[in-house]
Amino acid sequence: TEYQYKVCAVNIAGVRSELCACVKVSTKKTPAVPPAPETSSKEVKAVSLVWRANPEKDIDSYVVEAMEKGSSKFREILRVRAEDGTTVKGKHEKLEDSAAYSYRVKAIDKDGLQSAWSSEATGTTKSRPDAPTELKSEASADGFVVKWTRPQQDDVNQYKVFEKGIFRSRLLVTVEKPECALTKEQAGKKITIAVSAVDAAGLESNTSQPLDIVHREPK
Repeated sequence: TEYQYKVCAVNIAGVRSELCACVKVSTKKTPAVPPAPETSSKEVKAVSLVWRANPEKDIDSYVVEAMEKGSSKFREILRVRAEDGTTVKGKHEKLEDSAAYSYRVKAIDKDGLQSAWSSEATGTTKSRPDAPTELKSEASADGFVVKWTRPQQDDVNQYKVFEKGIFRSRLLVTVEKPECALTKEQAGKKITIAVSAVDAAGLESNTSQPLDIVHREPK
């Protein structure tokens, strides 16, 4: 804010001098508004943020607020100390899979003056793979071969094959290809199979729809 001042002298008799020339003085400006942060979209249970540092040399810190998708309120998640450099980094951690957040940033200088909030940016955590589909079994000389359609995510590199029970499931085998072999001993007279997919980051899908395999002895 700009202010204008004029000064005059007053003697003991109360006589005033002429006013001096006008002097203009401004208070300190608030920090510039930081740019919207750049955000990550495929990190496991976290979102990384990076933004350009403010031009002012006396910035003390930055405040980062987040609003979860479906909410209407921002909340503070980070205070990042300003350091030398052209960029500032922060990380929002311990999040759920497939979580989406809106982020905004403001700068605070060493006198406590605060900038306005930046524009908002959206960041998301990595999603779990989809479950395998279309399970089917084929009889083989030693038992059965179970095959399925892999999920669309290209970083799926492992599958877990479970025997489904009434109260819990039991892991039978872990394979790298969308098929597995079961011996007659493993299958027994009847077995119910379900499969989950695991990606390179270790995130695991829900299990597939179950498949009942019934062993029938030839007549």
